[in-house]
Amino acid sequence: MKQQARLYAGKDVEMLLVAAVIIKHAIANKNFLIAKRSTWEDPFFDNLVAKIDAAFSTLLNINDPKDLRDATQALLSIQKSALDDLVELKVQLEVDFEDEPQTLKNILSDLGFTNYYTAAKRKRDQEALIQLLFKFDTALTTKLKLDIVKAGTSANLLDNIVGYAKVLRDANVTQETAKDLRKDASDEKVSELNAIYKSMIGVARIASTFYKNQPLEKAKFSYSGNLKQLNLQTKKVDKPE
Repeated sequence: MKQQARLYAGKDVEMLLVAAVIIKHAIANKNFLIAKRSTWEDPFFDNLVAKIDAAFSTLLNINDPKDLRDATQALLSIQKSALDDLVELKVQLEVDFEDEPQTLKNILSDLGFTNYYTAAKRKRDQEALIQLLFKFDTALTTKLKLDIVKAGTSANLLDNIVGYAKVLRDANVTQETAKDLRKDASDEKVSELNAIYKSMIGVARIASTFYKNQPLEKAKFSYSGNLKQLNLQTKKVDKPE
């Protein structure tokens, strides 16, 4: 029997995260939207939120979708800056310790670059970035920091990188967060996910027409725009806007 195709771009967990964002925007503008469309009167949006939250648990085995959304936002908020700073640091270390290859090798290994940098930077592997930042935070001793600063690197750069790890810890980001972001449901569950997507994208398409002369508000209801903003990987752009 042929499996039902997914109607949406991105992984299943990504679709649910974006759906939650779009419905959150709808709830924030509920009075205006209901005035334009009576079938959206309470408890329409609340019921849709409940379906989305239930899907995280029953279809993807993610028991606390709010924690995942908060952790995801924290991770994505620092991802680009963290990678930029890690690139700057790695280049400086390679130059500053060029004549001390064993010292350089030890520093890169101790701080997590050896095991995680390539995946974090080139593959945008979020789990690798989390691992790198946490290892960096625990391995940057006072002595190692002084040695690196003495060789030429700014202490502020090192502090910034440690700060990214703190942001993640404060938001309860763990290795499991990145694993959750890669989750897909089994094929037999696709019809349930498609139903959620169709309900959400229907709201998005209609709301977009209501805000056709307000581009900032209209953008909040774009599935592809929200998916891109979350910096999650997609291979195609959804048709409905």
